[in-house]
Amino acid sequence: MAAISYHDSVSDLNGFGLSGQGPFAQLEWFALLEQAGHRPLLALARDDHGAICLPLAQGADGLTALTNWYAFTWSPLVSGKPSRAMWQALADDLSSRTHRITLGKLAEEPDEDMMTAFRDAGWAAKAEICDTNHVLDIGGRSYGDYLASRPGPLRTTLRRKAKKIEITLNRQFDPADWATYEAIYAESWKGEEGDPALLRAFAQWQSKAGHYLLGIAHAEGEPVAAQFWTVEDGTAYIHKLAHRESAKPLSPGTVLTAALLEQVIDRNRVSLVDFGTGDDPYKADWMELARPRWQVTFLRPGEARNWPMLAKWRAKRLFHPAQQRNGAPNGELMAENLPAIRDEDDIDTELVLRQVLQDVLGLDAERVAEFDADTGLFGHLPELDSMAVAGLLTEVEDRLGILIEDDEVDGEMLETFGALLAFVTAKREGD
Repeated sequence: MAAISYHDSVSDLNGFGLSGQGPFAQLEWFALLEQAGHRPLLALARDDHGAICLPLAQGADGLTALTNWYAFTWSPLVSGKPSRAMWQALADDLSSRTHRITLGKLAEEPDEDMMTAFRDAGWAAKAEICDTNHVLDIGGRSYGDYLASRPGPLRTTLRRKAKKIEITLNRQFDPADWATYEAIYAESWKGEEGDPALLRAFAQWQSKAGHYLLGIAHAEGEPVAAQFWTVEDGTAYIHKLAHRESAKPLSPGTVLTAALLEQVIDRNRVSLVDFGTGDDPYKADWMELARPRWQVTFLRPGEARNWPMLAKWRAKRLFHPAQQRNGAPNGELMAENLPAIRDEDDIDTELVLRQVLQDVLGLDAERVAEFDADTGLFGHLPELDSMAVAGLLTEVEDRLGILIEDDEVDGEMLETFGALLAFVTAKREGD
């Protein structure tokens, strides 16, 4: 049986052998985040066969992945051979600690054992693409072969500008070189650096680990561009790049990128170059593949504050009871289910609300017609469970032309027919 524990410091996890793939799935990275002021909640499941850790943090609305903008990815940390039972135990226990968990920056579609375990533990779960990752699969090519496949304008720029630029590559962190990078960044087109102290600490850690690579481009003896890369386990990661705006006509960033690619392809012999997240057009000049980044959200359906999100999921028409009964394909609304709305004043709010309850919950018209102000809804009608609430609210929004905000949804407004009617009437009147 798996033992579950929670920790507020990365140092508590030393000795469990936890790790993942890449620099952002290591205990050292999460320790840097903790040192930078992040407050971890490290959910650990372990048994005789291995361990799983979810590095989490308390967000504004539930638990989120412990990460920041410098990280390319986030993933659970593991050791040994974690079983589905361990995931199940972790999912069960987390249900008593939060109403929502949001895990972003997943490099691959979420692990099926994780998704199944959370669903079996009563969580509603949704995985969706949240970002794009541009990469270059070297495929055994030399740098020369790779360069020959680049767009003509890029190769022309390199031929014309390379002779005017001198390149230095540094494999060890040096404070003076890093100060040069920071000075160039400050004069670049980039926005203000988010957390320069954290980035510097990350660079120093990567240098000690033997993964560090800093390139600086000079024109007439002056530093005009800088890029920070790391190389680990056959992958080169492009973390930061910047050039002085005053040197833009010399294309120093282009020349420096080419020099670094030659280094990692022909000398480091990497198999993959990872340009991080974001769909910036210039990345397509260098990279050849675009991969999705994933986000998975877990919700406790019984929590009223989750109902607006569940309603949005339901709005995708992945499943719609009223449509199913009338033979409509998923994603299509049957016109006869909707009142003929021409103008706000044409709608009888109470009649529309009764029709929504009838359609979404599959109730008899005679039964709904007998509802009065004191008729109990949520917690009284077995047809109105937490998942049905999501569909009900979405349909009310659609048919009455209102917007129900997340913080407006609670058990009180759904307790009785009268309370719900009063709420939607006030929304239509703009109160």
